[in-house]
Amino acid sequence: MENNLGWRIVEVRKKGLNNNTIKKRLKSFKIFLNYCESKKYHKLNFDYARVKIKTYDPTIVTLNEDEFQKLKAWEPGKYQKVKDLFLFGIMTSLRFSDLIAVREHHIINGNIVKKSEKTDIQQIIPLTKLSREILERYDFNLQLYTTQSYNRLLKLMGKESGIFESEVVLVEQRGNQKLEIKKRKWECLESHTARRTFITRSIGKGIPLNVIMGITGHTRIETLSRYMDKYTPTNGYRDLLED
Repeated sequence: MENNLGWRIVEVRKKGLNNNTIKKRLKSFKIFLNYCESKKYHKLNFDYARVKIKTYDPTIVTLNEDEFQKLKAWEPGKYQKVKDLFLFGIMTSLRFSDLIAVREHHIINGNIVKKSEKTDIQQIIPLTKLSREILERYDFNLQLYTTQSYNRLLKLMGKESGIFESEVVLVEQRGNQKLEIKKRKWECLESHTARRTFITRSIGKGIPLNVIMGITGHTRIETLSRYMDKYTPTNGYRDLLED
């Protein structure tokens, strides 16, 4: 079993998958094998449980403030719905599965009050003027695309807008090799980019972490630490450092 798994891991690495993706697939495979064992479908040894994959923190790709403002001002034409969903995600931090599930009854006292579809944790999210306008434009139903269609259209919108042409260096771990892969930012856009951008913008504006966590539904401050290290503003401490 261990040799067979090792061979499969080598094969998926040949396909260009990074370690994090391989670990996710291996985890699903282990769950399946455990299920087979529990149902007595097949007698297994558990050598596969010892297979370890070294993971890494993926590069965080977000919109900077200039890109965000340019996107707001951009006339999207056929990409109006895509732009609206993306902006709504940036302003609310909602995962795509939660974003498309928002309905009018979730709006209470000017906030979105809703349990996360993924974690079942209640989030209280302030509605801005623009985010409310977007909800009203679609009669409080943003279920406009599947995740796959939305991500595909988001990249096309990003490319055609001309806003996201800056180069992004993605660091990936493949086996024991660390790679740097250069892409245009529009190539990296996905539904979760909006949630990440909400966090980086909030930290940059000095919003307390406990407030951010109440909006995003995070329960562990360690989850936000990767954003804090890179995006916590330092200009406010300039005078102190010079003393």
